[in-house]
Amino acid sequence: MEKDNLILLKEIISFIENTYGVIDDVPLTENTLLEKDLRITGDEACDFIVEYGKHFNVNVSNFMADQYFQAEGHEYDWLSPLLQTFRLKKEDPPIKPFTLGDLVKGIKAGKLDESVLNNSQGIT
Repeated sequence: MEKDNLILLKEIISFIENTYGVIDDVPLTENTLLEKDLRITGDEACDFIVEYGKHFNVNVSNFMADQYFQAEGHEYDWLSPLLQTFRLKKEDPPIKPFTLGDLVKGIKAGKLDESVLNNSQGIT
């Protein structure tokens, strides 16, 4: 990871720690997943993205949060696999991975959308 990206990653980590507190049990790297590793999901994820956009001056108006974060209520799915059997709604589509490195990409591009996230050049 180049020096500029490392500086941005450190700023994002500081932003996360100021927003959610220090996270000791998960290493915060460019590959850290917001939903799986940091458990940022549902409405909280949408709020996080809006605050990230404001804090880092990133246009997030075209960010498709539903493709990267589970909807509210999924945090209770672990309660009973039996309840899963009786769910009336169809299964949700798989969630795309979304990392701290993706947040760096957004800062560098000044926007967070599919064109930035699908850029195969990464954050080098």
